[in-house]
Amino acid sequence: MYGKLSIRYLVPMLLAALIGCRQAEEASPVTPDSPREPASLVLTSDFSALIASASRTNDADDNTIRHVSLFLINYLENRLVAYRTIYPDEQTYDDRDAENGFVNEATGEVDPALTSGKVVRVTFNYNDPKHGLAEKLTRGTYLLLAVANYSESDQFGNSGIARQISDLIDRYRKTPATGISNFRQECGNFYDLVLQIPVKTDQNNQQYAPYVRPGNVSIPLSNMQTLNLISGTNRMSAELKHTCARLRIDICNYSELPLTVEDLSLSDNFTQSACYLFSRADGENYTDAVVNANSGKGAPVTTDANALVPFVENTVVTRDMGVKTLFDGLIYESRDEVNNYTYTIGVNYGNKDLTRYELKNGGQPVTSLYNMQAQGPYFLIKRSDADNYLYVENDKVYASTDSRTPQQILDQCAGANYYYNYVWELVWSGNGSGYYLKNVQTGDYIDKITTISGTTESYRLGMVDQAGRDNSSYSISMSGNYYLFISDYYRNRYGTDAYINVRADTSTATVVGWDGNGSWSQFALYPVEPQQGLGSRQQVVLRTIDKASGVVSDVHEIQRNDFIRVLVEVSYNPDKGDFEFYVNDWEIGGGEITFN
Repeated sequence: MYGKLSIRYLVPMLLAALIGCRQAEEASPVTPDSPREPASLVLTSDFSALIASASRTNDADDNTIRHVSLFLINYLENRLVAYRTIYPDEQTYDDRDAENGFVNEATGEVDPALTSGKVVRVTFNYNDPKHGLAEKLTRGTYLLLAVANYSESDQFGNSGIARQISDLIDRYRKTPATGISNFRQECGNFYDLVLQIPVKTDQNNQQYAPYVRPGNVSIPLSNMQTLNLISGTNRMSAELKHTCARLRIDICNYSELPLTVEDLSLSDNFTQSACYLFSRADGENYTDAVVNANSGKGAPVTTDANALVPFVENTVVTRDMGVKTLFDGLIYESRDEVNNYTYTIGVNYGNKDLTRYELKNGGQPVTSLYNMQAQGPYFLIKRSDADNYLYVENDKVYASTDSRTPQQILDQCAGANYYYNYVWELVWSGNGSGYYLKNVQTGDYIDKITTISGTTESYRLGMVDQAGRDNSSYSISMSGNYYLFISDYYRNRYGTDAYINVRADTSTATVVGWDGNGSWSQFALYPVEPQQGLGSRQQVVLRTIDKASGVVSDVHEIQRNDFIRVLVEVSYNPDKGDFEFYVNDWEIGGGEITFN
C-alpha cells in the first residue's frame, strides 16, 4: 500500500529528489545576483507499510495520510518562504481548498471535502500566493521539510511536533511578506527536533528504557530533501518515510516435536532510544545530539508491552502452526560500523515425556563400587576388551559388534527417535551388593541365569518385566577396574558363580551365562544422566544480501522505514545430535524482506 503526496507550485520548478526524479532541464547555479525567475512545482510522495492494517485497529495500522505539513526554505538565503498544512481537524491551520488537499483517486483531482487519503496535492501559485508575498518562489535551491501524521507527538516522547508546527506557522504569519529569516538558527527546535522513546518504570519501581517505540500510536512520517527549481513548471516525487524501522522475528519448527522458545534477545547496539524527526544525509543522523539523547544506544526489550507483538517467554511452537511471530516492534535507526548486529534465541524441545541421555564423569568409565554408586544409577555397559555394548532387542540381550565410542552409541539412540535401549539402570535389590539390570527404554530386566553350558542363540539371556524379576538380581564385584555381574539365583541354587558373558567366539556376540570370569565376563560402566527435553541457545549475526549482485555482507546499519523480517527455521538433527538453524540473508529495504 502506498500514500502519495502531490504538491503543485504554479511557480515553475523541478526537484532533484533523493529517490531520483526527472528534471525538465539542468538547473544552472543560483547566486545572490541571479535574476529572480518565477517557478512552480508538483510533488508526489509514496510511502510503504510498516504495519499490516489487518493486525490492529489503531492509527498505527494504515498508510493513510490524515494530515501533513510542508515547508520550503530558500537554501541560499536560509529563509522559510512557503508552507502548506492539510489538517482537517485543525481548522485554524487547514489549507484545504480547490487546489490544496486530498486527491480523489477516482478523478485525480483535489476534493476539499476529503478528510484523509492516499494522495495530497498542494499548489503554490506565483501569481496568487496563499499566505503572503514570500511564497512567490523563484529559480533556485530550496530545502523541503515535510511531516505527516504527527498529531500524537505531544503525548509521545515529549517531542512536541504539533506544537512546533503551530508555533512555526504563527511566526510566519507575522511576516508573510518576507517569511522567516535565519531559519536554521532561529527555528532549530523544529529543524533539529529529536524524537524519544519514553522511559518506563518496572514492577520494582525502577526506570528502564524499552528501546521499542509504542506501537499503539501513529508513526510520524517525514521527508527532508533539496529541491532545485528552474523557471517554468517543476514536478517531483519524494518519499515520506516512517521515522522508525520495524523488526519482526518469526519462527518455524520443522520437527514433529513441540518446540519451546525460552528466551529471545537482541544485541545492545541494535537501536537508539532517540532519533531526529528529519533524517540527515551523510551520517548526520548519528551526531552526539542523538547518540547521547535519552538513554543512548541499547537492546530492544523484546517482552515490553510497547511492541506490536511482545515476545512471550516459553512460547510453544508446533509444526502445524507454520510461521509463528515471536516479536514485532518498532525501533529507531542505528549504525555500528565496528560490531555486528546479533539476535540470540534459546529453544528447547521440552516435551516432558522426551528424555535424552548425556555422558557424565567426563565421558570416562567408573572404576570402583563407590564410584558406581556415586555416579549411577544409569550406565552404558561395555565388555572390557572390546566395543561390545549391551542392549535390548525383541526381549533378548544383545551386544553390539561394531567399533563405536560411548558418545556414538548415545548419538545412535537419539537418531532412532531417542530410543535408548543401550542405557541401563542399576536398581538395588535391597540385599548387599545385589542389583537388577533394568533397561531404561523397555522397562524390563535381564532375566536370571539358569545354565552355563551353551553359547548358541538358544542360550541367549532374555528379559523379564517387573512382575517376573524375582530371583533375577546380580551381585556386582570388581576385577581390577572392571565389573562382574554374578547371578544370585544361580549361586543360591547351585553354590557356584555364573557370570553375564559376551561370547567373542560367535559372530553375533551372544550374551549368555558362563562360569568363567575372564575378560569376556568383565565390563566397563560409563555413567550417563537423563536430560528432559532438547535445548540450544544460538547467537546469529544479521547479514544482508544485495539483490543485484548477490553479495552477502554483515549488517552495520538499520535505517528508518526498513522492514526487517527475521525468519528462524529450527529443526533437530538426530543424526548429528544437535539443532540446525537455517539462515536466509536479508534483502535490504522495505516491504517483504526475510533474513536470519
